[in-house]
Amino acid sequence: MDISASQIGVYVEDSPANSNHPLISLTIEDNTSITTAGAGDGIEVSGANASATITGNLGSIYGNTIGVDVIGGSATISGNHIYDNTTGIKFTGGGSGSVAGNNFAGTTDNGTDLDIDSNAGTVTDGRKRLRRHSVHR
Repeated sequence: MDISASQIGVYVEDSPANSNHPLISLTIEDNTSITTAGAGDGIEVSGANASATITGNLGSIYGNTIGVDVIGGSATISGNHIYDNTTGIKFTGGGSGSVAGNNFAGTTDNGTDLDIDSNAGTVTDGRKRLRRHSVHR
């Protein structure tokens, strides 16, 4: 499947306007290709009860300001091709999760592969906890 959007390709949101705060979860897998032509987020996971599993997307997450943006939610991000983004993966605002086995190489590399803000939750690489406020290229 190919997703082309102008602001957010896939949006997984636990809206603060919903007083019930139900769990919302989405799986994006099997060679989904997502781009915003540099104008937005390929995938955004937002809100404390929002989560996503993003796996096996060799079709690529490319050409976005942020490829995968985890803001206050959680995401498991593994086995994807993530390139040609200003930032490949970003965790912020309490966002947490794991990152393992992603390919960040492409015709055009990301400006930054992995950005973990100081206010992010716990982020692991499958083996160990990664440090907050760190940028990995």
